[in-house]
Amino acid sequence: MLLTAYYLFINCKFTGPYGASDGLSGIDKMVLDYLMQSSSVAMEHGVHLEELVKQLGIPLDKIVAALNTLVDEGWVYNTVDEYHFKTWLQKSLGIP
Repeated sequence: MLLTAYYLFINCKFTGPYGASDGLSGIDKMVLDYLMQSSSVAMEHGVHLEELVKQLGIPLDKIVAALNTLVDEGWVYNTVDEYHFKTWLQKSLGIP
C-alpha cells in the first residue's frame, strides 16, 4: 500500500493528478483538480456541491454529472452528506 501511495504521489506530482484517468472529460478533470487544491484539502468536511458550481462557473447539472463519474470511478467520495466531496488521493498520501 505504501508503494502504491508513493507511486500515486510521484504520478500526481509530475504528470498531473489524472494518470490513469485519461478518459475523464474536461469538466471531470476540472472538478477533480479543484478538489485536489490545498484549500479544498483543508476543508474537514470536503467541498460542497454549490461551491463547485460557484467557483468553477459550471452549471449544476454538469457538476453533478462529473461528480457521479468521479464517484463511480473511485476518484472522489462523499463525506458528511451527499453534497460534500473529497478526493481519496489526499487521504492515501496522509494529507489532512
